[in-house]
Amino acid sequence: MIDSEDLLQRFVSYVKLDTQSDPHSLSTPSTEKQWVLIRLLEMELKALGLYEVQVTPFGYVLATVPATSPKENVPVVSFWAHVDTAPGCAANPKPLVHRAYDGGKIFLPDDPKQVLDPATIPELRGKQGETLITASGTTLLGADDKAGVAIIMAAVRYWVQHPEVLHGPVRICFNPDEEIGRGTEKLELSELGAEVAYTLDAENPGEVNYESFSADEAWVTIKGVASHPAGPRESWSMRCGLRLSFYRPCQRSGPRNKPKDALASFIRWKSRVERKKSACGCSCEISKWPAWKRRGDGCRPWPIGCNKTIPGRVSR
Repeated sequence: MIDSEDLLQRFVSYVKLDTQSDPHSLSTPSTEKQWVLIRLLEMELKALGLYEVQVTPFGYVLATVPATSPKENVPVVSFWAHVDTAPGCAANPKPLVHRAYDGGKIFLPDDPKQVLDPATIPELRGKQGETLITASGTTLLGADDKAGVAIIMAAVRYWVQHPEVLHGPVRICFNPDEEIGRGTEKLELSELGAEVAYTLDAENPGEVNYESFSADEAWVTIKGVASHPAGPRESWSMRCGLRLSFYRPCQRSGPRNKPKDALASFIRWKSRVERKKSACGCSCEISKWPAWKRRGDGCRPWPIGCNKTIPGRVSR
């Protein structure tokens, strides 16, 4: 069995590192700070005795666990996890380890208003006696996907220490920039060298996801003319109303009736007197929204006609 204490210590050390990605960056990795964990993983894999440990110019960590099975032509299996964490949230988490969880409320010290209560968080029910890890209340923990990184590293350690466990060749891949949708952009399948790959980036033990979603982002700019009207409101620009009309379909981010219903999320907007700029993200597998454009890999997250520049009215 995997050493649970080794797994815990690896996870805690990884989440302490700030590895947020940046959607506005054009480089890969998108942030220099991801290199800290990338180089640490390279060093740890070499210390475990793996060969073919390689870091590509774009920050992909690749390594091979040799086969122990005497059988020939055993398929090469790859395990993946991403090193970056989500942008847009406070960085530098302080992980808290709650051993032998008592089943009650968990108060996060850096923000007393943040309380993890089993009455409102069903996932906590049935976890009594287990070890839980949380953030301190003001940041993300970063378990997405440093939990996957730690699990793979602990598994590699176990395989190296137990050659009597028979398996085929295992390829390890740690990638940057998954959180900004660019996790596989700079790696060729020939570099991976595996016949099948599994990403350790889920939630529940024993859960296997065999289908994923597509996602797009749209920026809608509604341009008008700055004015200071003295006339009746009928002469005012309709820019705000147009923006709110765009916002309403984005509110469909609550519970969905069907697993493959489209999901839209309004992200942010920038505003001046003469300009409104809104961002909307969309993820869906099969979109059935009648007024939405479709394309082969998903749906475009804006109503028909709203991807145009809409001039405002001059009021005086």
